[in-house]
Amino acid sequence: MLKTRRFLGFTGAEKLYVGAVFLLTILVISWLQSYPIMGMRTGDYKWSPDGDRIPLRAIERIANKRFVAWAANPVVIEVVQEANKKPAKSLDEIIQLDKRWIEKKVSQEWINELLNSQCGRYLRKVQAGKGGEKGLYGEIFVMGRQGCIVAMSGRTSDYWQGDEDKFVKAFADGKGTIFIDEADYDESTEAALIQVSVPVLDPDTLKTIGIMTVGLNIGVFAEEI
Repeated sequence: MLKTRRFLGFTGAEKLYVGAVFLLTILVISWLQSYPIMGMRTGDYKWSPDGDRIPLRAIERIANKRFVAWAANPVVIEVVQEANKKPAKSLDEIIQLDKRWIEKKVSQEWINELLNSQCGRYLRKVQAGKGGEKGLYGEIFVMGRQGCIVAMSGRTSDYWQGDEDKFVKAFADGKGTIFIDEADYDESTEAALIQVSVPVLDPDTLKTIGIMTVGLNIGVFAEEI
């Protein structure tokens, strides 16, 4: 009768089996490391254009800790209230202004007003604050009730945000909520950003009167968390 040769206590067939189990274990571990943490849904992450995962909880923390407080600053509330007191623009007028803005055909005087108002200066101040020295905040801008820019830290790509999720979902028909958009490349800042929008509230009625959006630089934020 043939005898099966053993090496280190294993037969040839057993060695093949152990090797296959070891390889399978390595593959499973690698797969688990690339998959969302147990108990979390895929939706608990935002994904950068390069495929990097950004935990939603980390974004929500910074939104609640910093951005909500920024939006509650009196200079932000005041610029929104003043803009909302003006007669509402028609949709056609807004679209024409937006087109001229994108084509850079609006007056520089108007741009300077939005940049250098008390609110515009405040936005640049917080943009340069904690984390700002690393470029954490690509942009910050404030919108009134129609979704038009009323103050900004730097010139934005477009003027009207009223048809975009950053305004529509954050404004939520006046109820107001924090909205975290999908990561995307932003032309005005030339960086991949996640735009986080928070409501601007009337201090007396607590109703949403506008929206503030902060563009988080994905690369810098990934290093911070």
